[in-house]
Amino acid sequence: MLIKVLGRIYAFLLTMVYKCIYPFAFHIVPFKVFFNGILMIAKKGKLTCEGSFVSRSGCTINIYGGQVCIKNGVTFNRGVFLNSQLSVEIGEDSFIGPNVLIYDHDHSIVDGVVKKRDYVQAPVVIGDNVWIGANSVILKGVTIGDRTIVAAGSIVSKDIPANTLFIQKKVSTYLKNK
Repeated sequence: MLIKVLGRIYAFLLTMVYKCIYPFAFHIVPFKVFFNGILMIAKKGKLTCEGSFVSRSGCTINIYGGQVCIKNGVTFNRGVFLNSQLSVEIGEDSFIGPNVLIYDHDHSIVDGVVKKRDYVQAPVVIGDNVWIGANSVILKGVTIGDRTIVAAGSIVSKDIPANTLFIQKKVSTYLKNK
């Protein structure tokens, strides 16, 4: 119990440090946001937490010109990585499992060559009451509907409608030595 209380106090103090570092880019409701991780905001990016938000240790939010909006009651488990250059919105009471990656952009490819400094961007919208399982990847341009469950290990590259259990089936082949 004491460790949990000390962890919450640490997360609160770290949140206040980030509020001082990014006073015009980090908008929170005081005493309702407990961010325990790394926060980087650049190029007029903005992070808005519209109510209570808790993250466990090891989370990273990297905003490079993007707008991230986290609604009330959202929880990030350990190791969540959110990277935004355009727009990410996470709906109320959503739970993001451990080691989930969320990107609203990727590199452009021209004539088969990856352009390191050229990006293709599209917003990510995660609805209310969504649960995203461990080690999932959410890619640019995706909308996940309300009350949806994304199974662990999924790669989400297309929209998922509301009230869906999304289980990505992976096909593997076993090659025998002949």
